[in-house]
Amino acid sequence: MSAATLRSSAWRSTSDLEVLDQVSRNVHVVQLKGHLFFGNIHKLSDYISDLMMKYPELECLVVDFTLVVAMDSSAADRLSKLKYVSYVCAPYECRLVFTAIPSAYTRFLRVMLVDESPVFHVADDLNDAIEWSENELLRRYKVESTLQKEPSLPKEHAFLARLHNLSPAQPLAVLEKLLEYFDRQVLHGDV
Repeated sequence: MSAATLRSSAWRSTSDLEVLDQVSRNVHVVQLKGHLFFGNIHKLSDYISDLMMKYPELECLVVDFTLVVAMDSSAADRLSKLKYVSYVCAPYECRLVFTAIPSAYTRFLRVMLVDESPVFHVADDLNDAIEWSENELLRRYKVESTLQKEPSLPKEHAFLARLHNLSPAQPLAVLEKLLEYFDRQVLHGDV
């Protein structure tokens, strides 16, 4: 499910909340439940691959283990092999966040974090995962908006960048076509 309507309990400024209103749809949460075994973990890895192909704009993918009752050894082994998903996520600059992993699977955590890949993050619960994802979104937005404020950018490019922030899923060609419908008006006293 999209995290567009999910918020962490962290305090945010009004401007941060406005940014999150625009970009939080770029976080997706997969809530696992019940018993995990080899077959449904294999389906999970296929689902993640398909999701990245369908929504390349995703920036954070949260896999929540809160409702997992049990996991057999083949599922734990398969989960440790989910590192290959990082090769799917990395080209899209998407972070993979695991949350609420049962303490019985600390070996799994060690295997996942052995190389401390920047693609992976582990959170204690869903709130922490959403908060971490929000922080990532805000950090990226602030970097992008700083780059857009550089005076060397042509005005048309700056307007295009603003349109892209409003609808990041739209192809550049569509945004350029949309920009043609706008007329720029300069009021007396404006620069």
